[in-house]
Amino acid sequence: MARRTILSHEFLQWFGLLAAPVAWATQFIVGHGYAATVCSPAGAQWELRVTGWEIVLTAVAAAVAVLGEAASYVVFRQTAGAQAEVPGGRHHFFAYASLGGNVLFLCIILLTGIGVLYQVPCIGS
Repeated sequence: MARRTILSHEFLQWFGLLAAPVAWATQFIVGHGYAATVCSPAGAQWELRVTGWEIVLTAVAAAVAVLGEAASYVVFRQTAGAQAEVPGGRHHFFAYASLGGNVLFLCIILLTGIGVLYQVPCIGS
């Protein structure tokens, strides 16, 4: 039983630590590629729009970041008294760091989405 708890903490710890940065990187790269396609002559021919896709990318990335924050919080609460124990202490430390990092990445995700929607690419071209 203890082994299963450690494995679930491992997964939740790493998901909580990496979910938001990977979601933001995916949002940024896919959004940039899509905007570049829209600004190309082929994108104008296909009448592609940025706003709908960027709203979807932002919503999905924000949802993943919130799930990462929830995973970090679960690990943080479950390992609250385990600061001195080796695996529990590491899990607690990573969960504590992830709680702050996920909030920052959620802000970055939202600002990236808002910025793209506000500054629509290809205006005037």
